[in-house]
Amino acid sequence: MFRILSIAPEMIASSIVLIPAVLTLGKTLIHNVGRTACYTAFALYLAAVYVLTGLPSVFYIHLDATFDFVPFLGMAANAGNNILNVLLFVPLGFFLPILAQKYRAVKRTVLFGLATTAVVEFLQIFTYRATDINDIITNVGGTVIGYFLARGLMAAYPKLVRLAEEENDCELYAVCGIVFAVMFFVQPFLSALFWGMGTAGI
Repeated sequence: MFRILSIAPEMIASSIVLIPAVLTLGKTLIHNVGRTACYTAFALYLAAVYVLTGLPSVFYIHLDATFDFVPFLGMAANAGNNILNVLLFVPLGFFLPILAQKYRAVKRTVLFGLATTAVVEFLQIFTYRATDINDIITNVGGTVIGYFLARGLMAAYPKLVRLAEEENDCELYAVCGIVFAVMFFVQPFLSALFWGMGTAGI
């Protein structure tokens, strides 16, 4: 809970840019109010993942290659962290089949989750965090859980199935690109400004 609260300033700073950016994308590319709302929530989720996993930014790049390629080693001793890793990727698996028809195939969703967590682990080479195969395993597990939760919800509420009927293949990747650009280049400046204002007010 403390970790979630601690990222609040970063999330507020990023949402100042992310929300208008995704809403603009909704006007120019998505052309669907419901899907635009889902993409806005998805963008904020990706921003939270970016902050929680401590990925690099234009202000913070430090090459520190620490690897752990032995699967399942130490997972039992680090059960709490592994559960959090699973939960962190449940929303990814949940959003994908709702937003894009091609991700209604479990294989595609798993591959997207695998690619996403692989990118996260690669980028952590440029931070003080370790690149750990167990994180990839638990994150993919969370993606699978999210996928089946979404499929169950779509079966109960058929309107969700129709949400992606007018999708454009570029939408998902455009949102992911916007999130990365904002979090890497823009959010660090806004966060520094936000913290500076808070310090000045003390």
